[in-house]
Amino acid sequence: MKTAEITSTGNELLQGEVLNTNASYIAEELTRKGITILCHTTVGDDIVALGSALERAIERADLIIVTGGLGPTRDDITRKAVALSCQKKLILDETAFSHIKETYHCRHMEMPTSNVRQAMIPEGATLIPNKTGTAPGFSLKHDNKEIICLPGVPGEMRQMFQEWVLPHIQETAVIGIVTAHRKLHVFGLPEALVGEKIEHLMAPESNPMAGTMVHEGIITLRITAEAREEAQARTLLDKAEEEIRQLLGEAVFGRDEETLEEVVADLLKKHKKTIAIAESCTGGLVGDLLTNVPGISQHLLEDVVTYTIKSKADLIGIPEELLRKTGVVNPETARAMAIAIRNKTGSDIALSITGVAGPTSPHPREPVGLVYIALATKEGVEHKEFHFSGSRRWIKLLAAKNALDMVRLKLLKM
Repeated sequence: MKTAEITSTGNELLQGEVLNTNASYIAEELTRKGITILCHTTVGDDIVALGSALERAIERADLIIVTGGLGPTRDDITRKAVALSCQKKLILDETAFSHIKETYHCRHMEMPTSNVRQAMIPEGATLIPNKTGTAPGFSLKHDNKEIICLPGVPGEMRQMFQEWVLPHIQETAVIGIVTAHRKLHVFGLPEALVGEKIEHLMAPESNPMAGTMVHEGIITLRITAEAREEAQARTLLDKAEEEIRQLLGEAVFGRDEETLEEVVADLLKKHKKTIAIAESCTGGLVGDLLTNVPGISQHLLEDVVTYTIKSKADLIGIPEELLRKTGVVNPETARAMAIAIRNKTGSDIALSITGVAGPTSPHPREPVGLVYIALATKEGVEHKEFHFSGSRRWIKLLAAKNALDMVRLKLLKM
Protein backbone atom coordinates (compact mmCIF):
# COMPACT_ATOMS: atom_id res chain seq x y z
CA MET A 1 0.00 0.00 0.00
CA LYS A 2 1.24 3.54 -0.71
CA THR A 3 2.43 5.48 2.33
CA ALA A 4 2.59 9.20 3.02
CA GLU A 5 4.04 11.69 5.47
CA ILE A 6 2.72 15.20 6.06
CA THR A 7 5.21 17.93 6.94
CA SER A 8 3.94 21.30 8.09
CA THR A 9 6.21 24.33 8.42
CA GLY A 10 5.90 27.61 10.30
CA ASN A 11 6.81 28.99 13.72
CA GLU A 12 3.15 29.91 14.25
CA LEU A 13 2.20 26.21 14.02
CA LEU A 14 5.12 24.98 16.11
CA GLN A 15 4.41 27.46 18.89
CA GLY A 16 0.66 26.76 18.94
CA GLU A 17 -0.44 30.21 17.79
CA VAL A 18 -2.27 28.75 14.78
CA LEU A 19 -4.18 25.47 14.64
CA ASN A 20 -2.83 23.11 11.99
CA THR A 21 -6.01 22.36 10.05
CA ASN A 22 -4.07 21.60 6.86
CA ALA A 23 -2.57 18.39 8.23
CA SER A 24 -5.92 16.97 9.36
CA TYR A 25 -7.55 17.85 6.04
CA ILE A 26 -4.76 16.26 3.97
CA ALA A 27 -4.65 13.16 6.17
CA GLU A 28 -8.38 12.58 5.80
CA GLU A 29 -8.30 13.06 2.03
CA LEU A 30 -5.32 10.75 1.55
CA THR A 31 -6.82 8.10 3.81
CA ARG A 32 -9.97 8.13 1.66
CA LYS A 33 -7.71 7.24 -1.27
CA GLY A 34 -6.28 4.23 0.55
CA ILE A 35 -2.95 5.87 1.38
CA THR A 36 -1.51 5.07 4.80
CA ILE A 37 -0.34 8.08 6.80
CA LEU A 38 2.89 7.21 8.59
CA CYS A 39 3.66 10.46 10.33
CA HIS A 40 2.73 14.13 10.83
CA THR A 41 5.72 16.41 11.38
CA THR A 42 5.68 20.09 12.29
CA VAL A 43 8.84 22.19 12.08
CA GLY A 44 9.55 25.88 12.46
CA ASP A 45 11.04 28.28 9.94
CA ASP A 46 14.44 26.64 10.18
CA ILE A 47 16.09 25.26 7.06
CA VAL A 48 18.21 22.73 8.98
CA ALA A 49 15.20 21.37 10.86
CA LEU A 50 13.08 21.21 7.72
CA GLY A 51 15.89 19.55 5.75
CA SER A 52 16.30 16.92 8.45
CA ALA A 53 12.54 16.29 8.53
CA LEU A 54 12.47 15.90 4.75
CA GLU A 55 15.35 13.42 4.75
CA ARG A 56 13.60 11.23 7.33
CA ALA A 57 10.32 11.45 5.42
CA ILE A 58 12.00 10.45 2.15
CA GLU A 59 13.47 7.38 3.86
CA ARG A 60 10.18 6.02 5.12
CA ALA A 61 7.31 7.26 2.93
CA ASP A 62 6.36 7.06 -0.75
CA LEU A 63 4.67 10.45 -0.77
CA ILE A 64 5.67 13.54 1.20
CA ILE A 65 3.32 16.52 1.30
CA VAL A 66 4.73 19.77 2.63
CA THR A 67 2.59 22.78 3.48
CA GLY A 68 3.81 26.28 4.23
CA GLY A 69 7.02 28.20 3.62
CA LEU A 70 6.29 29.19 0.02
CA GLY A 71 5.79 32.90 0.62
CA PRO A 72 8.02 35.77 -0.56
CA THR A 73 9.82 36.54 2.71
CA ARG A 74 13.18 35.42 4.05
CA ASP A 75 11.65 32.92 6.49
CA ASP A 76 9.89 31.06 3.66
CA ILE A 77 12.48 28.32 3.29
CA THR A 78 10.59 25.33 1.86
CA ARG A 79 11.81 25.74 -1.73
CA LYS A 80 15.44 25.93 -0.67
CA ALA A 81 15.15 23.06 1.83
CA VAL A 82 13.61 20.74 -0.76
CA ALA A 83 16.21 21.68 -3.36
CA LEU A 84 19.07 21.00 -0.94
CA SER A 85 17.58 17.69 0.26
CA CYS A 86 17.16 16.49 -3.34
CA GLN A 87 20.43 18.04 -4.57
CA LYS A 88 18.68 20.24 -7.11
CA LYS A 89 19.18 23.84 -8.22
CA LEU A 90 16.46 26.43 -7.80
CA ILE A 91 15.44 27.86 -11.16
CA LEU A 92 13.04 30.59 -12.21
CA ASP A 93 9.78 29.19 -13.58
CA GLU A 94 8.54 31.62 -16.21
CA THR A 95 4.91 30.47 -15.93
CA ALA A 96 4.90 31.08 -12.20
CA PHE A 97 6.64 34.43 -12.62
CA SER A 98 4.10 35.57 -15.22
CA HIS A 99 1.22 34.56 -12.95
CA ILE A 100 2.64 36.53 -10.02
CA LYS A 101 3.16 39.64 -12.16
CA GLU A 102 -0.35 39.35 -13.60
CA THR A 103 -1.82 39.01 -10.10
CA TYR A 104 -0.24 42.29 -9.03
CA HIS A 105 -1.25 43.94 -12.28
CA CYS A 106 -4.89 42.98 -11.72
CA ARG A 107 -4.67 44.45 -8.22
CA HIS A 108 -3.23 47.68 -9.67
CA MET A 109 -0.14 47.24 -7.53
CA GLU A 110 3.56 47.17 -8.24
CA MET A 111 5.13 43.76 -7.62
CA PRO A 112 7.80 43.81 -4.87
CA THR A 113 11.09 42.31 -6.00
CA SER A 114 10.92 39.75 -3.17
CA ASN A 115 8.00 38.04 -4.95
CA VAL A 116 10.50 36.68 -7.47
CA ARG A 117 11.36 34.11 -4.76
CA GLN A 118 7.95 32.54 -5.22
CA ALA A 119 8.66 31.74 -8.85
CA MET A 120 11.80 29.76 -7.96
CA ILE A 121 11.25 26.00 -7.90
CA PRO A 122 13.66 23.03 -7.87
CA GLU A 123 14.99 21.97 -11.26
CA GLY A 124 12.88 19.16 -12.72
CA ALA A 125 9.85 19.96 -10.58
CA THR A 126 6.31 20.25 -11.93
CA LEU A 127 4.52 23.50 -11.19
CA ILE A 128 1.20 23.33 -9.31
CA PRO A 129 -0.83 26.45 -10.17
CA ASN A 130 -2.32 28.63 -7.44
CA LYS A 131 -5.42 30.38 -8.80
CA THR A 132 -6.14 32.46 -5.72
CA GLY A 133 -2.70 33.48 -4.42
CA THR A 134 0.82 34.28 -5.53
CA ALA A 135 2.52 31.18 -4.08
CA PRO A 136 2.62 28.31 -6.59
CA GLY A 137 3.21 24.77 -5.44
CA PHE A 138 5.37 22.14 -7.04
CA SER A 139 5.86 18.39 -7.23
CA LEU A 140 9.29 16.75 -7.41
CA LYS A 141 10.25 13.11 -7.92
CA HIS A 142 13.29 11.93 -5.95
CA ASP A 143 14.60 8.37 -5.36
CA ASN A 144 11.28 6.88 -6.51
CA LYS A 145 9.53 9.09 -3.98
CA GLU A 146 7.42 12.20 -4.59
CA ILE A 147 7.49 15.48 -2.71
CA ILE A 148 4.49 17.78 -3.17
CA CYS A 149 4.78 21.30 -1.75
CA LEU A 150 1.73 23.51 -1.21
CA PRO A 151 1.19 26.92 0.40
CA GLY A 152 0.14 27.09 4.04
CA VAL A 153 -2.89 29.36 3.53
CA PRO A 154 -5.75 26.86 4.05
CA GLY A 155 -8.04 28.21 1.31
CA GLU A 156 -5.28 28.18 -1.31
CA MET A 157 -3.95 24.80 -0.19
CA ARG A 158 -7.34 23.08 -0.29
CA GLN A 159 -8.20 24.38 -3.75
CA MET A 160 -4.84 23.23 -5.13
CA PHE A 161 -5.21 19.88 -3.36
CA GLN A 162 -8.65 19.29 -4.86
CA GLU A 163 -7.83 20.50 -8.36
CA TRP A 164 -4.32 19.13 -8.82
CA VAL A 165 -3.15 16.77 -6.08
CA LEU A 166 -6.15 14.43 -5.87
CA PRO A 167 -6.42 13.91 -9.66
CA HIS A 168 -2.65 13.37 -9.77
CA ILE A 169 -2.84 10.75 -7.02
CA GLN A 170 -5.70 9.05 -8.84
CA GLU A 171 -3.61 8.83 -12.02
CA THR A 172 -0.59 7.40 -10.26
CA ALA A 173 -2.41 5.09 -7.83
CA VAL A 174 -1.38 1.47 -7.66
CA ILE A 175 -4.14 -0.68 -9.15
CA GLY A 176 -5.18 -3.72 -7.15
CA ILE A 177 -6.35 -2.66 -3.69
CA VAL A 178 -9.45 -0.59 -2.92
CA THR A 179 -9.90 0.97 0.50
CA ALA A 180 -13.33 1.96 1.81
CA HIS A 181 -14.26 3.76 5.03
CA ARG A 182 -17.31 4.23 7.20
CA LYS A 183 -17.98 5.96 10.51
CA LEU A 184 -20.47 4.90 13.19
CA HIS A 185 -21.34 7.21 16.08
CA VAL A 186 -22.02 5.95 19.60
CA PHE A 187 -23.48 7.74 22.62
CA GLY A 188 -24.13 6.68 26.20
CA LEU A 189 -21.43 4.02 26.63
CA PRO A 190 -17.91 4.45 28.09
CA GLU A 191 -15.14 4.30 25.50
CA ALA A 192 -13.47 1.45 27.41
CA LEU A 193 -16.62 -0.69 27.22
CA VAL A 194 -17.02 0.04 23.51
CA GLY A 195 -13.38 -0.96 23.00
CA GLU A 196 -13.90 -4.23 24.88
CA LYS A 197 -16.95 -5.17 22.84
CA ILE A 198 -15.28 -4.57 19.45
CA GLU A 199 -11.72 -5.46 20.45
CA HIS A 200 -11.41 -8.16 17.79
CA LEU A 201 -12.13 -5.55 15.09
CA MET A 202 -9.36 -3.29 16.40
CA ALA A 203 -6.53 -5.77 15.82
CA PRO A 204 -3.99 -4.53 13.20
CA GLU A 205 -4.52 -7.65 11.07
CA SER A 206 -8.30 -7.32 11.06
CA ASN A 207 -10.08 -6.56 7.78
CA PRO A 208 -12.25 -4.60 8.28
CA MET A 209 -10.42 -2.80 11.07
CA ALA A 210 -12.05 -0.36 13.51
CA GLY A 211 -10.60 2.47 15.56
CA THR A 212 -12.18 4.83 18.09
CA MET A 213 -12.03 8.56 18.66
CA VAL A 214 -13.99 10.70 21.12
CA HIS A 215 -15.27 14.21 20.48
CA GLU A 216 -17.69 16.17 22.67
CA GLY A 217 -18.93 13.05 24.44
CA ILE A 218 -19.55 11.09 21.24
CA ILE A 219 -17.51 8.00 20.37
CA THR A 220 -16.88 7.60 16.65
CA LEU A 221 -15.87 4.22 15.27
CA ARG A 222 -13.92 4.53 12.03
CA ILE A 223 -14.10 1.31 10.03
CA THR A 224 -11.67 0.61 7.18
CA ALA A 225 -11.99 -2.28 4.72
CA GLU A 226 -9.68 -3.37 1.90
CA ALA A 227 -10.52 -5.54 -1.10
CA ARG A 228 -9.77 -6.03 -4.78
CA GLU A 229 -12.98 -4.30 -5.81
CA GLU A 230 -15.02 -1.50 -4.27
CA ALA A 231 -18.15 -3.65 -4.06
CA GLN A 232 -16.25 -6.23 -2.00
CA ALA A 233 -14.91 -3.54 0.33
CA ARG A 234 -18.44 -2.16 0.79
CA THR A 235 -19.74 -5.63 1.61
CA LEU A 236 -17.08 -5.98 4.30
CA LEU A 237 -18.14 -2.63 5.76
CA ASP A 238 -21.80 -3.68 5.76
CA LYS A 239 -20.99 -6.87 7.67
CA ALA A 240 -18.84 -4.99 10.19
CA GLU A 241 -21.55 -2.38 10.73
CA GLU A 242 -24.19 -5.05 11.30
CA GLU A 243 -21.94 -6.79 13.84
CA ILE A 244 -21.16 -3.54 15.68
CA ARG A 245 -24.84 -2.60 15.87
CA GLN A 246 -25.62 -6.03 17.36
CA LEU A 247 -22.83 -5.63 19.92
CA LEU A 248 -23.61 -2.04 20.93
CA GLY A 249 -27.36 -1.93 20.33
CA GLU A 250 -29.23 1.38 20.47
CA ALA A 251 -26.09 3.21 21.60
CA VAL A 252 -25.17 3.42 17.89
CA PHE A 253 -27.09 6.47 16.73
CA GLY A 254 -25.62 7.59 13.42
CA ARG A 255 -23.39 6.96 10.45
CA ASP A 256 -20.74 8.95 8.57
CA GLU A 257 -21.53 12.69 8.88
CA GLU A 258 -24.83 12.35 10.77
CA THR A 259 -25.08 14.32 14.02
CA LEU A 260 -27.14 13.49 17.08
CA GLU A 261 -29.46 16.45 16.49
CA GLU A 262 -29.99 15.41 12.85
CA VAL A 263 -30.92 11.89 13.93
CA VAL A 264 -33.40 13.25 16.48
CA ALA A 265 -34.91 15.58 13.86
CA ASP A 266 -35.25 12.68 11.39
CA LEU A 267 -37.00 10.56 14.02
CA LEU A 268 -39.41 13.40 14.84
CA LYS A 269 -40.22 13.63 11.14
CA LYS A 270 -40.52 9.84 10.71
CA HIS A 271 -42.94 9.49 13.64
CA LYS A 272 -44.70 12.80 12.92
CA LYS A 273 -44.10 14.07 16.46
CA THR A 274 -43.67 17.53 17.94
CA ILE A 275 -41.40 18.61 20.78
CA ALA A 276 -41.23 21.50 23.23
CA ILE A 277 -38.33 22.26 25.56
CA ALA A 278 -37.86 24.07 28.85
CA GLU A 279 -34.18 24.67 29.57
CA SER A 280 -32.51 26.05 32.65
CA CYS A 281 -28.79 25.30 33.09
CA THR A 282 -28.23 24.69 29.35
CA GLY A 283 -29.49 28.17 28.49
CA GLY A 284 -31.07 27.23 25.15
CA LEU A 285 -28.27 24.95 23.94
CA VAL A 286 -30.59 22.04 23.10
CA GLY A 287 -32.73 24.33 20.96
CA ASP A 288 -29.62 25.76 19.35
CA LEU A 289 -28.46 22.28 18.33
CA LEU A 290 -31.86 21.29 16.98
CA THR A 291 -32.34 24.50 15.03
CA ASN A 292 -29.12 23.77 13.16
CA VAL A 293 -31.19 21.16 11.29
CA PRO A 294 -33.24 22.49 8.33
CA GLY A 295 -36.95 21.77 8.60
CA ILE A 296 -37.01 21.43 12.39
CA SER A 297 -39.62 24.20 12.55
CA GLN A 298 -42.22 21.59 11.59
CA HIS A 299 -41.54 19.75 14.85
CA LEU A 300 -40.01 22.11 17.42
CA LEU A 301 -42.93 24.08 18.84
CA GLU A 302 -41.12 26.06 21.51
CA ASP A 303 -37.81 26.28 23.38
CA VAL A 304 -38.08 28.34 26.54
CA VAL A 305 -35.07 29.34 28.66
CA THR A 306 -36.45 29.34 32.20
CA TYR A 307 -33.20 30.29 33.88
CA THR A 308 -34.55 31.77 37.12
CA ILE A 309 -37.28 30.86 39.59
CA LYS A 310 -39.32 33.82 38.37
CA SER A 311 -39.02 32.78 34.72
CA LYS A 312 -40.14 29.25 35.57
CA ALA A 313 -43.21 30.76 37.16
CA ASP A 314 -43.91 33.45 34.56
CA LEU A 315 -43.12 31.50 31.39
CA ILE A 316 -44.40 27.99 32.08
CA GLY A 317 -46.57 28.44 35.17
CA ILE A 318 -44.77 26.54 37.93
CA PRO A 319 -45.80 28.08 41.30
CA GLU A 320 -42.99 30.34 42.51
CA GLU A 321 -43.59 29.55 46.17
CA LEU A 322 -43.18 25.83 45.48
CA LEU A 323 -39.84 26.37 43.74
CA ARG A 324 -38.55 28.56 46.59
CA LYS A 325 -39.52 25.84 49.04
CA THR A 326 -38.13 22.81 47.18
CA GLY A 327 -35.31 24.36 45.14
CA VAL A 328 -34.85 24.10 41.39
CA VAL A 329 -32.29 21.33 40.94
CA ASN A 330 -34.21 18.19 41.80
CA PRO A 331 -36.33 15.53 40.07
CA GLU A 332 -39.60 17.18 41.07
CA THR A 333 -38.71 20.47 39.39
CA ALA A 334 -37.46 18.76 36.24
CA ARG A 335 -40.69 16.75 35.98
CA ALA A 336 -42.83 19.81 36.69
CA MET A 337 -41.01 21.78 33.97
CA ALA A 338 -41.61 19.01 31.41
CA ILE A 339 -45.29 18.72 32.29
CA ALA A 340 -45.75 22.49 32.24
CA ILE A 341 -44.16 23.06 28.81
CA ARG A 342 -46.18 20.17 27.37
CA ASN A 343 -49.42 21.56 28.79
CA LYS A 344 -48.53 25.00 27.46
CA THR A 345 -47.73 23.89 23.89
CA GLY A 346 -49.62 20.62 23.39
CA SER A 347 -46.45 18.92 22.13
CA ASP A 348 -46.16 15.15 21.77
CA ILE A 349 -42.86 15.18 23.66
CA ALA A 350 -41.73 17.69 26.28
CA LEU A 351 -38.14 17.93 27.46
CA SER A 352 -36.76 19.77 30.46
CA ILE A 353 -33.30 20.29 31.92
CA THR A 354 -32.28 21.75 35.27
CA GLY A 355 -28.90 21.57 36.96
CA VAL A 356 -25.75 23.25 38.21
CA ALA A 357 -23.21 24.09 35.51
CA GLY A 358 -20.68 25.63 37.90
CA PRO A 359 -17.97 26.55 38.48
CA THR A 360 -19.48 26.93 41.96
CA SER A 361 -22.79 25.97 43.57
CA PRO A 362 -24.77 28.08 46.05
CA HIS A 363 -26.27 24.99 47.71
CA PRO A 364 -24.23 22.16 49.33
CA ARG A 365 -26.90 19.61 48.38
CA GLU A 366 -26.65 20.65 44.71
CA PRO A 367 -23.04 19.96 43.66
CA VAL A 368 -21.57 21.29 40.43
CA GLY A 369 -22.42 18.90 37.61
CA LEU A 370 -25.70 17.65 39.08
CA VAL A 371 -28.30 17.69 36.29
CA TYR A 372 -31.83 16.37 36.01
CA ILE A 373 -33.47 15.77 32.63
CA ALA A 374 -37.15 14.90 32.27
CA LEU A 375 -39.39 13.77 29.41
CA ALA A 376 -43.16 14.07 29.38
CA THR A 377 -45.50 12.36 26.91
CA LYS A 378 -49.13 11.31 27.03
CA GLU A 379 -47.94 8.07 28.69
CA GLY A 380 -46.42 9.94 31.64
CA VAL A 381 -43.18 11.49 32.85
CA GLU A 382 -39.73 10.03 33.32
CA HIS A 383 -36.48 11.58 34.49
CA LYS A 384 -32.78 10.80 34.81
CA GLU A 385 -30.15 12.08 37.20
CA PHE A 386 -26.65 12.86 35.91
CA HIS A 387 -23.37 13.81 37.58
CA PHE A 388 -21.04 15.51 35.13
CA SER A 389 -17.59 16.95 35.77
CA GLY A 390 -15.52 19.53 33.94
CA SER A 391 -15.85 23.13 32.88
CA ARG A 392 -19.13 25.05 32.76
CA ARG A 393 -19.22 24.77 28.96
CA TRP A 394 -18.52 21.03 29.11
CA ILE A 395 -21.28 20.35 31.65
CA LYS A 396 -23.76 22.31 29.54
CA LEU A 397 -22.75 20.42 26.41
CA LEU A 398 -23.00 16.99 28.05
CA ALA A 399 -26.39 17.88 29.50
CA ALA A 400 -27.66 18.97 26.08
CA LYS A 401 -26.32 15.86 24.33
CA ASN A 402 -27.80 13.54 26.95
CA ALA A 403 -31.14 15.34 26.68
CA LEU A 404 -31.18 14.82 22.92
CA ASP A 405 -30.26 11.18 23.38
CA MET A 406 -33.15 10.66 25.80
CA VAL A 407 -35.47 12.04 23.13
CA ARG A 408 -33.90 9.76 20.52
CA LEU A 409 -34.35 6.65 22.64
CA LYS A 410 -37.96 7.60 23.41
CA LEU A 411 -38.73 8.11 19.71
CA LEU A 412 -37.23 4.69 18.85
CA LYS A 413 -39.88 3.11 21.04
CA MET A 414 -42.79 5.03 19.52
